Amino acid sequence: MQSNRWTQQQTDEHVERCLARLASREADRKKLRCIERVAWAWSPTPTGSCLGFTRWHVGPTAESVAAIVAEAAPDRPIRVRVASLAALARAGEHASLGVEAVKIALGEGERTLRLVAARVAADARLVDGVARELRNVLDDDVWSVRWHASRALVSRAYDSELGALGRMLIVTTPKHGGMPLTSWAHAVNEVRPRCRIAGQGTELDAHVTHCLTTLSGRDRDFAWPLWR
Repeated sequence: MQSNRWTQQQTDEHVERCLARLASREADRKKLRCIERVAWAWSPTPTGSCLGFTRWHVGPTAESVAAIVAEAAPDRPIRVRVASLAALARAGEHASLGVEAVKIALGEGERTLRLVAARVAADARLVDGVARELRNVLDDDVWSVRWHASRALVSRAYDSELGALGRMLIVTTPKHGGMPLTSWAHAVNEVRPRCRIAGQGTELDAHVTHCLTTLSGRDRDFAWPLWR
């Protein structure tokens, strides 16, 4: 049986073809697939896949990141924009090329765009370029947007803001397990140390202790960032 594993050269060539398709008039569905493949190839560590092409790491370059960012423009379909923004989390030092795209997405009416933009701002550490927009979504209707925004802002937040971040996490605590609880726990895990240093962590610490003692065993597993 022939192996489906690609060599590094084959993977490099595949990524180049995907980037070339982004510059062409390919259908949106094909562009979406190309963006996802390039982003997966940018993964920081080599990963395996039944499809083979994602086995090897391909480092993001300024040119390749710029090509991906171009697909986050407001005139692109939402699915393509979301994939483009999400790819920035793996763009390394070149992620800053997407600051303007993230800034625009944070102000969009489409909740999916705001969510992915806030998450990428946190994961790619883009807070310096979008701090104002992140503060604007701290009261977003979508709690996950608030959590990711708090993760992004905490490294640059003023001490006077930390108490408000802690209280926001308290009032938006999910009532049950699932991925929302895990996302919330990640946010708490990153915000709580700064709150403690600023002397504003008492209320959040007490709330977390209460949550961990009252959650069911199954739900508690989803809060693993707080106890692992």
